Amino acid sequence: MVDYLENHSDHRPSGPQARIAAALVKQHFGDDALVGDLTPLRQEEFRAWCRGKGHSESYIGRTLSVVNAALRRAEKKEELKAIPKIYAQAPSGFREWIPTYEQLGAFIDRCNAEHLFRYVILALNTAARPEAIIDLTRFQVDWARRLIALNPPGRAQNKKHRPTIPASDCLWGWLRAWDGDHFVYYGSRKKRPRPNVKKAFQRIGAELGLPKLNRYSLRHFVASDLRARRVPMDEVGVLLGHRALEHRTTERYTKFDPAYLRWAIEGIDAMMAELQGHAKRRLFADGSTVAAFKVRSTGGGRGWD
Repeated sequence: MVDYLENHSDHRPSGPQARIAAALVKQHFGDDALVGDLTPLRQEEFRAWCRGKGHSESYIGRTLSVVNAALRRAEKKEELKAIPKIYAQAPSGFREWIPTYEQLGAFIDRCNAEHLFRYVILALNTAARPEAIIDLTRFQVDWARRLIALNPPGRAQNKKHRPTIPASDCLWGWLRAWDGDHFVYYGSRKKRPRPNVKKAFQRIGAELGLPKLNRYSLRHFVASDLRARRVPMDEVGVLLGHRALEHRTTERYTKFDPAYLRWAIEGIDAMMAELQGHAKRRLFADGSTVAAFKVRSTGGGRGWD
């Protein structure tokens, strides 16, 4: 940003406006923010923050356009090998819509099919992408350490990183109770281990008057809820697969640290306990676990300790 301002925009009529935009971005993201921090989630948080300050969508878009121009200039000069997509316009697709607790509770109560309910429980407790949930087998679980490797053996990691995460207490109870090699399967688990839940989301969403409800809505719900609970952005980023740990060797061993993703996983359990208050269907395999987390769900942020 500094290079872009000093060596490019300052020499143009739009220079003062670019300086104002850069100052706004710096105020929100801080002095030590990295290019990798510009995830879609962080951009949406920036938009919400700007709206709270009274800025219009067009003003926010122009601000993000300055960021995009700086990144593209750095890429052209080969100072960056790759740059994130900057949403100068607010995303209007279905993926970005986030349901409320009441809406999500009503949806869960209509998930009568076992495979659909399992999918929802896994999605809410892992925030994983749909394919990672459908692919998940019991052989990806480290039963001794309560770790779930969302990336199955033999699959090369790509930009849609699948992390290894600890199992929440809510999910752990279900994993031990469920049968089958694939946790989500339809009909004969030998013949059809990969059900298509997309149509079920569309059908139930239409019944509830929620046409934007889709599989990614659960992922965005978890991410936004954890941020509302003040779970550190680093942990949310790792959970979502937006941000791998800095060194592969470090990542290989950090997952064995008892504190690994601690705030995120405890936040998920608190979220599930709060969601139980809006759903008639039992969300914990062991009903006694619900009471244990009710205190945490009312604290807001990391004050539940």
